[in-house]
Amino acid sequence: MDPLSITASIAALLHLSGAVVQYLNEVKSASSDRQKILDEVVTLSGLLYHLRSLVERNQQTGEWLETMSSLSVPNGPLDRLGGSLGFLSTKLAPQKGLKKVGKAISWPFQGREVKEVLEAMERQKVIIGLAMQNDHM
Repeated sequence: MDPLSITASIAALLHLSGAVVQYLNEVKSASSDRQKILDEVVTLSGLLYHLRSLVERNQQTGEWLETMSSLSVPNGPLDRLGGSLGFLSTKLAPQKGLKKVGKAISWPFQGREVKEVLEAMERQKVIIGLAMQNDHM
């Protein structure tokens, strides 16, 4: 995948992570799980900003980093992060009508959902971090 496509993928992920942070800031219950998700998404956003700057810098110099290009393959780390952030965004998004009343009262996640999505995001963060290190050694 070319640098411009990767930059667009990263921008979309940053937009999604911003929406998730905004939704989390509106939730007043489930403070422990809420804080875990918030911490993970904020950390992920920092990594994505750094990745975007590396891609943009290498795009300007004409160099392309082989390992980083593998991040954006179909069902690769960026796709999987998009799935995790999309899941969070869907669960946390404000509801309309009567659903809004019920959602304001209850935390939208059940059982192991928070743990599973956090583990999935952590795996992709590690892969992205390793790719960044590999291309800069």
